[in-house]
Amino acid sequence: MNFEVEVVTALEILEHLVSPFSVLRNLPGKKLIATVPLRLWFKSAYKNTNDTWDCHYHEFEDWQFDWLFQKSGWNII
Repeated sequence: MNFEVEVVTALEILEHLVSPFSVLRNLPGKKLIATVPLRLWFKSAYKNTNDTWDCHYHEFEDWQFDWLFQKSGWNII
């Protein structure tokens, strides 16, 4: 991308991406606000084996979420 924005939001979307690392590496923003369902409670609360639209490719624990951001070049503040 050849533009930059101040803030990018990624709210409850990264778990749906096949490769969130690639997306995070290429975001144009200076700051990123992101959330995902926490793995510790997500599966039992929301996982539905009868739901064909359940397309969560990833389940993150807090340390995995931090690692993903650090490895993709973001600083966690």
